[in-house]
Amino acid sequence: MKEQLKLLIELQVHDAKIQELEGALKAFPAKFESMQTDVKRVETLLEKERSQLTETESWRKRQEQEARDQEDALIKAKQRAGMVKNVKEHMASERDLENNRKSAQAREDEVARLAGAVETARTSFAQHEGDLETMRKHVSGEVDAARAEMTEIEQRIAKVKTERDVAAAAVDPQALKRYSTIRMRRGMALAPVKAGTCLGCRMSIPPQLFNVLQRATTLETCPNCNRIIYWDKLLMDADGLAAEKREADAKLVEKKPARVAKPRATKSAPSASMSMAGSVAAAPRVDLPKGPPPRLAAPAGSEPGAGVQNPAELRRSSTESSPDTATGSSAPPPESDADEDDAATETN
Repeated sequence: MKEQLKLLIELQVHDAKIQELEGALKAFPAKFESMQTDVKRVETLLEKERSQLTETESWRKRQEQEARDQEDALIKAKQRAGMVKNVKEHMASERDLENNRKSAQAREDEVARLAGAVETARTSFAQHEGDLETMRKHVSGEVDAARAEMTEIEQRIAKVKTERDVAAAAVDPQALKRYSTIRMRRGMALAPVKAGTCLGCRMSIPPQLFNVLQRATTLETCPNCNRIIYWDKLLMDADGLAAEKREADAKLVEKKPARVAKPRATKSAPSASMSMAGSVAAAPRVDLPKGPPPRLAAPAGSEPGAGVQNPAELRRSSTESSPDTATGSSAPPPESDADEDDAATETN
């Protein structure tokens, strides 16, 4: 089942790649249409500008004709002014002559203004025509580059589809049918599960189902989104698992405090008081000398036996000099019956 999951995941990767490439391929016609729309819009504006330029030139020609007619009327008015016979005709001729002069001057000013406007319109129109031609060349180059890219994308799609067919042929037919049905409804048919959460719908799955996924013996679906789910660490190779383990060990070493070496305790013989208390340390042991104590010579003029030390006193002094192993004190032990007998002998 693990191999089937690997094949299904490979199949989903191919399908996602094909979908991405086909989406990029479908974007080119819209791009072409947008560029052609821009060219048509500029062509429309240029045509409108051409029409306005034509109308302006026609209006200028009419104004020039009217200016010539007004000039002829002025000449005729001057001729009539020379043939006047009385004052009344002279005054009428002067008014007619003045009106003709004003009309002729206005026509001349209008013709001059129109001539400047036509010249400006012609310059602007020529510049816009050049911009339109540049735009057409740019669009043509973009279209050629886009068509070459479309050809490359189509080749890539064909290659991925071939790889997809090979992967699909190795998948179990029932699993493939199930995969195709889910993909048609959900878009993405498989989803990994990480830490008990389906990454397809971001919802937690039951713990029992998560345990089943770790065994990877059957194809299971998410109870929330109905996608085929699998444990994200199940398909990790040995190198990936080793790397993950090294990383976890490194984090554990960083968190673990350093160990301090403790001094080793000195072994000693247990005493009766240690067995009872269980926590008192043993004192160093002092060995008493074996055999009779040495007899020392008494100094001159001393009493007989003054320089001889009693064995009981020697033992008592040794006991007083060594601390008690249990209490650590130097209290003398109680005298025995033998010590009392020796003291009585000396007194007698």
